[in-house]
Amino acid sequence: SARVEAAPVPPPPPPPPTARSLTLGWAPPTQNADGTSLKDLAGFKIYRGATPGAYEAPIEVGLVLEHTFSTLSLGDHYFAITAHDTLGNESLPSVALFVRLE
Repeated sequence: SARVEAAPVPPPPPPPPTARSLTLGWAPPTQNADGTSLKDLAGFKIYRGATPGAYEAPIEVGLVLEHTFSTLSLGDHYFAITAHDTLGNESLPSVALFVRLE
């Protein structure tokens, strides 16, 4: 009689990701814009967009020094961070950070 052997078929590869996570971190400022000591830091805002300077509404992250985006779409992203005090005064944005997620 003939003997038939079958090899196991490997499962198909997973689909390519459509999103990735990214963690941003930063150092806190120590001075106000006028050079005086910063004593009333209230938090940070993160701005994100597809082109530098053209950002979506900011994300208020509070008094933390990092933030994780868990489902960023693949492609180009620009980020800038600002600090704000208890009176709502907001700093100028940081230099834009460019990230390409593939």
